[in-house]
Amino acid sequence: MSADRARPSDGRESPAPGVAASLRAAQISPSKLGPARHARLMNSERQLYFWILRRFATSGRPSCAETREAAQRLGLDAGRALETFAREDLVHFDRSSEIAVAYPFSGAPTPFRLRLSGGRERYACCATDALGIAPMVGEPVEITSSCHHCGEPLKFAATPHGVGLDAEGVMVWFGKRGDEGCKAFDSL
Repeated sequence: MSADRARPSDGRESPAPGVAASLRAAQISPSKLGPARHARLMNSERQLYFWILRRFATSGRPSCAETREAAQRLGLDAGRALETFAREDLVHFDRSSEIAVAYPFSGAPTPFRLRLSGGRERYACCATDALGIAPMVGEPVEITSSCHHCGEPLKFAATPHGVGLDAEGVMVWFGKRGDEGCKAFDSL
């Protein structure tokens, strides 16, 4: 992920009409999109958050110790910064205080496996997150999963500009799974 991609914008971009309709149907708040997602962070907290995302993309999940060291280099109280990330639903931790989720990345295997350039394998928290990683990192991503209905394997490419022809017939379903309040980090 380049430093240019990690800069917040003025937040005035709006999603395409079809994307906006899908987000409304999935009841995803505009506060969860793009620069609005991290707008309430102080600059140094934002730098740490982007460091975590870059680290996931380039080297894999950072350890708790590495994250705390990065926070110290930025002059942050690591505990407070990480509490802020959890409150803002950006980064969540497992029982051993390691990063479980740094949306869109999962620190543990999920049904949404990604292969980035150089063969780097990562996991996304959900199908929507998997589709968003290519534009986020600015490179093509191969997505592997399976159909939730029939179990058939799915494998296709996404680029920073969209999915390829190999995704024909693949559909992402937006909806709720009942009242169980399922979040990726709850199961880790």
